[in-house]
Amino acid sequence: MTVTPALVFDCFGTLLHIRAPRNPWKAVLADARRNSGSPKLDPRREPIPTIEAFAAACGVEFRPEWGRDLDTEIASIELAPGLDEVLHVLRRIGFRLALAGNLAPPYVPVVERLLGDLVDVTCFSCDPDIRALKREPEFFEVLRTRLGPSTSHILMVGDMMATYEEVVRLI
Repeated sequence: MTVTPALVFDCFGTLLHIRAPRNPWKAVLADARRNSGSPKLDPRREPIPTIEAFAAACGVEFRPEWGRDLDTEIASIELAPGLDEVLHVLRRIGFRLALAGNLAPPYVPVVERLLGDLVDVTCFSCDPDIRALKREPEFFEVLRTRLGPSTSHILMVGDMMATYEEVVRLI
């Protein structure tokens, strides 16, 4: 069996940047904390498709500005400059490429649109099959399974371990 090394990239701050951060989830969770009867949910862990549905699940009345802030944030997501070329080179020299992120579901479609064709595997915390954050062993068990048994070594890039710019200097 051929063995293949894998590079797993964090989404935001590594390959993608949010140019107009608004963090509407923080506002929803702040309202939920003020309501002592609200369930303690994490938007990155729950497969709840919209911010409106997430607010309802938290027992919070939805505020339209949260939706506008989320739309602004999502519209401002950009690829790091030159990224597609770097990922093509990494594939050409033999790496399997994966994308791993602690994402709330509304971010998944734009991340997949921007990066889906450039990576072999995606692994997001809000996936109903995962529902675990990157720091949890369950997340990495699913990631390893998705990468497959032929993956020999896995290097995580991002989350302060290395940055995209550091990887560019390595190739």
